[in-house]
Amino acid sequence: MSVPPEIVIYVDGGVPEDGPGPNMVSFGDDDVRGGTPPPRRPGSAGRLGAVLAVGAVLIFGFGVAVGSHAHGTEVAGTPTAATTLSGAAVSTGSPSAPGPGTSSSTDPGDSGTGGGTGTFDTAPNTSSDPAPGAQAPPVMAWDMCEQQEMVGAVTGAQPLPTGAELSLITGVDARLVDPAAAPKQMPLLDEAARAAREYVAELARSAGHYIARVSSCANPGVSRLVEITGSAGAYSMAPIKVTIPAGAQLGGLLTGGATPWVELYQGTQVSDGANSTMRVSLLALDGSSRIVALPPAFYPVGAYRNLVVGILRPSTSTPAQRSTGYMIQIFDVTKGGIVDQLDTYAGRYVMGDGYLLWEPQCPGPCETHRYDIATGKDDVVGPAPNLANEDRVTWAAVSPDGKRVAMFVPQGDVTRSADGEYQIEGSSASSVVVLDVETGITSAARGVDVPWSLASVEFSPDSQWLVVGLATRTGGAVVAYDARMRGPYLVASLPDIAGRGIPLAVLPN
Repeated sequence: MSVPPEIVIYVDGGVPEDGPGPNMVSFGDDDVRGGTPPPRRPGSAGRLGAVLAVGAVLIFGFGVAVGSHAHGTEVAGTPTAATTLSGAAVSTGSPSAPGPGTSSSTDPGDSGTGGGTGTFDTAPNTSSDPAPGAQAPPVMAWDMCEQQEMVGAVTGAQPLPTGAELSLITGVDARLVDPAAAPKQMPLLDEAARAAREYVAELARSAGHYIARVSSCANPGVSRLVEITGSAGAYSMAPIKVTIPAGAQLGGLLTGGATPWVELYQGTQVSDGANSTMRVSLLALDGSSRIVALPPAFYPVGAYRNLVVGILRPSTSTPAQRSTGYMIQIFDVTKGGIVDQLDTYAGRYVMGDGYLLWEPQCPGPCETHRYDIATGKDDVVGPAPNLANEDRVTWAAVSPDGKRVAMFVPQGDVTRSADGEYQIEGSSASSVVVLDVETGITSAARGVDVPWSLASVEFSPDSQWLVVGLATRTGGAVVAYDARMRGPYLVASLPDIAGRGIPLAVLPN
């Protein structure tokens, strides 16, 4: 176990007010040699699209043009009439022309769950196998914006069992999927938006409704926000109006607290990556457009009541050994400051409803903790899993009952060099593995290969289903596993993808 860190307050520029403390650790950007985008940071489940979009547009420089907002611009969604699953099928065709080397004839209104065993997107994209021990190149496919994206594969998928109570909103067109109610999948994003090549980049649940962040192929750095409300198979979209400061960019959605927020990135990123003046604030989505500035080097990962859980990742201008742990701190939006932090570095963590499940940074397997965010009480709930590639395991989602954690485990052989960078030999894909937090026993989700941990993973509100959405060569697939990890069961086949990840929100029964 690492030495308990001291609370460090940073001033602008990422420099401690009283100089570096004795236990302060510098966190560099996690990366993988070879220029391949890294896996997401632990604990960011449900917000994958936003984190990657901001990273690509503002930090990693993938060549995407960054748009700007004029002061006082309102970000508003396009309202649509309520969509009922029993209504007529929607036939709009593909939102855009297919990318090079692809064809698109799938009707979004007619995409079903399939009737038999399915194998998706296993064809390789290279004519020669990699040398023994070398990293296999990731499989690529064209998305609706005619950009190449890394994709995974699903094998051995079976039809969802008859009577299964599982419905969700997913895909770039926010399609409502309820296999038990009707064979059709109804896009909630209206035809005008799809014709303009807009797509849903992120979905998040907030106090009984859902918020979607909508981007466009023409300008993925600019987003608008919509609210999705409804019940019993009928949902509709309505705009969320919010004022964005000039020059700011929207990041990920942050829900689960008393107020829904969207991350607001302001400032500039130094080209050499050594230092950053990029600051993160929270922009309220309750109609007030209130902005709460977060401490420098503090990046939010979850919220509960008026508290925001985040990681402290200070920049440094000098090379330093990278730590595999994360300094977890609690920020109070009403007090405007850090009010608590974990007493040791966390190697892995994931947010639940009012708590944080986490594993300390240990030289080997240790124990799983449950931290109560409101009271600060921390208890050991069970043994940590004993997994290969421990440094690169990512905790992605926790079941609502707090008993299971879904995680990404790299399939390749991961090694860490002296300068703190990672090298991967063999497969570039990850597996989805579920941990029983009380026993430490793990179960693999068979039949899914996830590229670089880029997938959406969520448990159903009743904790009975694990749902995984991932991009594939034909668009995307959403599969489910029951409480005994039987599956994969095909829930939805998606004709299009955009960016990295499949927006996903599992609806209550």
